[in-house]
This record gives sequence, C-alpha cells and structure tokens, in this order.
Amino acid sequence: MFLTKGALYEVLEEDGEFYRIVDDSGDDYLYPAYMFRPVTGAERAATPMFEFLITRPGGDDWFELDMSRWAGALHPRSESFQVVKGEGHRRILVGRAEVAFFFETPGIQACVYGRVDRAEATRVLKAVCENLRRSIDEEPELVCVS
Repeated sequence: MFLTKGALYEVLEEDGEFYRIVDDSGDDYLYPAYMFRPVTGAERAATPMFEFLITRPGGDDWFELDMSRWAGALHPRSESFQVVKGEGHRRILVGRAEVAFFFETPGIQACVYGRVDRAEATRVLKAVCENLRRSIDEEPELVCVS
C-alpha cells in the first residue's frame, strides 16, 4: 500500500469511514477517510502533478516555428492522443496523462495532470519533444521543474 503526500486519488467507493482508492501500487485498498480531503474541480485543475520546461538548447531564444504549426508539434507521434478543453495554449490527453502547454519565456511550460508518476510524465514529454524536434530541426531540452 503506497500513497504520495499531496497526490490526488479518485474515491472508487465509500465504505463507512473508509475510502477505496487505487494507490500508487496500482491496486485498490481501503484507507481511513480522515487521511484525505475533498478537492474541488477548480483546485484539481489549478494544481499540476508535475511541471516541466521545454526550451531550445541554451534556453536563450524562442523556438523558430510559425504559430500555425504549434498544434502539429505539441503532441507525441508515437502514441495516440486527444485534444481536450482546459487551460493552456494547447491541452492533450495521452493515456492517463493530461498535459497543458503554456507559451512562456524562455520556452514552453508543460504541466502534467492525472494519475501518472514522474517517469510516465517524463516519457510522455520526451515523446512530445521528439515530435517537436522534427518540426524545428534541433533538439529541445526538457527540464523537470517540480
């Protein structure tokens, strides 16, 4: 049984003073309800699980890519994805990871939401970076911020 402090968990079932949730091990268990607090939709949308920055090598300049081509560049080529509504300049769903992209100086802020660990979030964003590399013909840098 594994829980991460501050992580969001979906309650599958309420059983008296216990919640059944799928924990970090991938299995569902009963946990005392006092260990959790309800999270509003606004709180959930405002709190990324992991935050990354995608920059050009050296991080000095903005990517040289016409704005009309960003939609084709900010997604993985290697797996299916779906464009979803929400905050950000572009937002996609890849498996269990929802990624919001924000154009910031000095690069693209990528916030990953959902029931994914850091390794899965990194894997998804490396696939996005590979597709971006094909569009800009240089290797973007991926930095995990939190």
